[in-house]
Amino acid sequence: MTPAELARLFDLPAEAGARAQAARAAQFGRRVAVRGVTPHPTPAVAALLRGGGPALVDLPSWSEEHVAQVMAVATGPEGQVGTSRSEGPGTNGQGARAMSDAAGPGGHGASHRSEGAEGAAATRADGDAASRDFGRRSPTEAREGTRGSDAGASADSEHPVGGDASGGASEPGGDASGGASEPGGDASGDPGWPEPGALRAGDRLVLQVDRARLAAYFAYLERLAAAAPEGLSVAPFCALPGGLMRLHLIAAARVALPGRVRVEARHDLLGIRLAQVALGFGADTLAGPLAQARKLPLAGVPRPDEATPAGLAALIERAGLEPVLDDMTSETLP
Repeated sequence: MTPAELARLFDLPAEAGARAQAARAAQFGRRVAVRGVTPHPTPAVAALLRGGGPALVDLPSWSEEHVAQVMAVATGPEGQVGTSRSEGPGTNGQGARAMSDAAGPGGHGASHRSEGAEGAAATRADGDAASRDFGRRSPTEAREGTRGSDAGASADSEHPVGGDASGGASEPGGDASGGASEPGGDASGDPGWPEPGALRAGDRLVLQVDRARLAAYFAYLERLAAAAPEGLSVAPFCALPGGLMRLHLIAAARVALPGRVRVEARHDLLGIRLAQVALGFGADTLAGPLAQARKLPLAGVPRPDEATPAGLAALIERAGLEPVLDDMTSETLP
């Protein structure tokens, strides 16, 4: 489907769900996979899970060289990688450069603390000098000085520092129109997602898509459909819940992508109930961190937990579909 056709589906929820279900049925039948995921931070732009390596979250570059470098130096406690880790491993997964600067409590750099101490001393010295000067002035001069300060403060309030001519404060990171710039994006509107040609077979890609990125998302799906490798999985989500946005993202991916690409509904990103509803919008994989199956002390009965493999399989069955687990053992099924 073209980006324009995918955009029109957002106005037709029933048709979007029906077409996505038909596409899943043609590619996978009634079988829905259950897949575990190592917990990782929620991405603002994208996350990439490759093989048994760490999750790469919001990298500044998704080139093959940069991805290989970051994976080589990732030594976080849970094998997770953030943007700052591209500089080298640290105690909490921070880059070596950031760790070398962090010498005090709270991770503040020593240079920042020294500058702060010098600034505080200078402020105290200025205050003491002003106090002594005020004490030597006559009452009339003191009153005149106070009125002058009030007038200056009033003038400053009319034209705040950093504001524009209309009196509105400029937004940090924003453009001339006052809009904040999108993290991970650029002036061309590219959100900063990995190029389809750089992805490998078996990669699992998480995309954060908000309404400002919808046009880019539709164009990205078109490129992904042409260049996606075999066994790729895509898990789109929106960080801001509201309306049918999250479900439409799932439906658009399933309708646009071929059968060699799986579309995951991540229960840790969507919520476990909405992830089950996403099965009605074409999701062919129910994924997320898996809880361990626990039993009551004496009866040996599994405790109810929907995030276990058995719990996720039950959600799929209640949707009228057939769950498929990687490890079909007595510990994963009721």
